[in-house]
Amino acid sequence: MRTARLGDLVEAKYGKALPQGMRRQGAVPVYGSSGAVGWHDAAVTSGPAIVIGRKGSAGAISFSDVPCWPIDTTYYIDQPGPFQIEFLDFLLRSLGLTGLDRSTAIPGLSRDQLYDIEVPVPPAADQAAVADLLKKAAAYRADAVRHLQAARRAIERFRKSVLARACSGRLSAGWREARPAPPGQPGDVDGILAACRAERGISLGRRPRPAGLPSDFGLPGLPAGWSWQPLGDLTLRIGDVDHRMPKAQPAGIPYISTKDFTASEIDFDHAKVIAQEDFDRLARKIMPEQGDILLSRYGTVGQVRPVATSRRFQASYSIAIIKTCKTVDMASWLAAALSSPLPQHYMSQHIRASAQPDLGLQHIRTIPVPVPPLAEQAEILRVVGGIFAAADRLLARVQAGQARVDRASQAILAKAFGGDA
Repeated sequence: MRTARLGDLVEAKYGKALPQGMRRQGAVPVYGSSGAVGWHDAAVTSGPAIVIGRKGSAGAISFSDVPCWPIDTTYYIDQPGPFQIEFLDFLLRSLGLTGLDRSTAIPGLSRDQLYDIEVPVPPAADQAAVADLLKKAAAYRADAVRHLQAARRAIERFRKSVLARACSGRLSAGWREARPAPPGQPGDVDGILAACRAERGISLGRRPRPAGLPSDFGLPGLPAGWSWQPLGDLTLRIGDVDHRMPKAQPAGIPYISTKDFTASEIDFDHAKVIAQEDFDRLARKIMPEQGDILLSRYGTVGQVRPVATSRRFQASYSIAIIKTCKTVDMASWLAAALSSPLPQHYMSQHIRASAQPDLGLQHIRTIPVPVPPLAEQAEILRVVGGIFAAADRLLARVQAGQARVDRASQAILAKAFGGDA
C-alpha cells in the first residue's frame, strides 16, 4: 500500500468567521473547533465535510454529512482527493491530532503540521470495506455511550432523591420514632442557634444581626424538633474576596476557582497559583480553612464543596466562602443540606440576571436550611454516607466502562489503519 504526505493529497481550507449576530435562521449546521455550534441558512462547503479544530479544541475532528459552515477556528476538507470522505474521517481520527498542538496560550494546530503527516492510501474497495466496518463499530460505541450516560444520570437522580428524603426528615423517620426526645435536650435546634450566635458574636466583636428567612419563598413542613433556619444564622460569616484577579505564578499558593471543582472534591493539583503577597492581601478579608464550605456563586451556581484539607489556599471571587461554627459541628450537615433540592431551588430563583449568572451574598445568607437536632444529623449523615458510598462504587463502574469503550474505539482505529481490518 502506498503512502504520501497528507498535504499532497487533500487541501485543508480555512473556515470563515460567522459571529452569532450574523447567523440567519436555517438548516445548515455551523461548526466550531469542538463541534456543531449553531445553524445558518447558507453553507461554505461544497458538500459533506470533515471539520478539524484549528484553535481552541485543536485537532478535534467533526464530520458533517451535509454541506455546512465551518467557522474561522477550524480547517475543513470537502474535497477528499483519493479518499472516500468517510474513510478519510476515520483516518484523521486515528492520527491523534490533538497531540500535535505546539502553542502555549491558546491551543492551536498549524496547517504545516497537518500536511506533513504521512498517511496510507489504500485502494477504493479497501477504503469502502474499512469505512463500513468502522461505521458499525461507531454505532456500537454510540449505543454503549448512551447507556453509560443514562446510568450516570440515574445515579445523579438517585443521589438527589436521597438528599431530598434526608433533608425532609423522611429518611430518619424510623430512627426518630424509636428515640423520642423532649424539647430542650442538648443539641436541639435552639441550642444550636444559641451556640452559633454566641460564637459569631465573639468572632464579629459585636452582637450579630439575624439573617432572617425569606418571606416570599414557601417552605414545606418539617418533623417535630426540626426547624428551617437561614444559612447566615448557622455560620460565623459568609463572604468572598475582591474581584481583582491575582497574576498566576509558576509556584506559590493555590487559587481555586469553580473550574477546579471535580465531581465531589477540589482539584488542587491543576489550580492556578498566586504569590504570597497576593495571598496575604486576600486573606486579610477572608480565607477558607478546614471545616469551611465553598459555594459557587458565579457561572454554574450552587456547587458545594466542603474544605477537607488543612493546606493553605485561597478561593476566587466566583466562590462564596462559608465560615462554619466550630463550637457546633454542623459543617457536614450544612454541605449536605445546601446540595439538597429545596436550597438548590432557592438559589436558582435568586440568581441575578447578568452576562454571567450571579448569586449575591445576601441571598446566600438567607438560604433556608432544614435543621434537625445534632444526634439526628449524625444518624442521617451516617445512613447517607453508606448509600453514597454504594453510589460511588456504581459510578466508578460506569466510569471504568466509559474508559473501556474509549480504549476499544482507539484500538479499533489503530488496528484498522495498521492494515489489520
